[in-house]
Amino acid sequence: MRLDEDTAIDGDGGKYRAKLSEHWRIWSPNGGYLATIALRAAGRESTFRHPVSLACHFLSVGTYDEVELEVVCLRRSRVADSLRVKMSQKGRQLLEALIWLSDGVDGYDHDDIAMPDVPPPGALRALDDLRPGTAPHPFWANIELRPVAFVPYEQRTKGAPREQQWVRFRPQPIFDDPLLEAGRCLIVLDALGWPAASHAHLGDPRFITPTLSLNVDFHERNHGSEWVLSDAWAPTARGGLMAMNSRVWGADGRLLASSAASHICRPRPGV
Repeated sequence: MRLDEDTAIDGDGGKYRAKLSEHWRIWSPNGGYLATIALRAAGRESTFRHPVSLACHFLSVGTYDEVELEVVCLRRSRVADSLRVKMSQKGRQLLEALIWLSDGVDGYDHDDIAMPDVPPPGALRALDDLRPGTAPHPFWANIELRPVAFVPYEQRTKGAPREQQWVRFRPQPIFDDPLLEAGRCLIVLDALGWPAASHAHLGDPRFITPTLSLNVDFHERNHGSEWVLSDAWAPTARGGLMAMNSRVWGADGRLLASSAASHICRPRPGV
């Protein structure tokens, strides 16, 4: 269940293949996981190694089988490449992504944002210890979570749709490949929105909330942070649509990536 192995691609010349792994199932293949595969395919068509942004539409639900990826370069310049990635499976398109890659240039520098004031991961208990044996999907075996504020289910009441958790990938927490490091952020940004939103809908199991679109900006090129802080917030839900705004921070306080996502409510299977 290593991220590098489960997002590996083969091919060349803009045509690639990958095998979706059930290790990353939440209801269906996790959207951030799929987007990481698309990101790695884009990287094969660019001389640049560092993602700047990703805008992804999730069009169909995939199965745990081979997918085809088609990568087209829309713009190539001295400082950045724009690429479009299409992922399909057995003739059905699963996603379409627009990705910018760049290795950075000289320019302005400023930082006017601060990480939330939370305890470090070493001061918190792992969710596996706080709530043992309750992970409902294989996906959760891939990450260790240390919630900033944990309340047992039987004591919970409805509250604000926001949650902060330290996250570490397992069995390998960090990678040398900047595309995989960006993929770690993608997966955290996509997966932890619903746990935050669920605080406002405690006791209402009618719906699941798959991602329609995920828009991510990457702010650090080489962060090297084993633990990252997820700060996820679902500010609005109306008419079956739910907005998610999330940030991922490094342990040193740097903002690594931020996202805006749209989710749609669908009836939960069996409910």
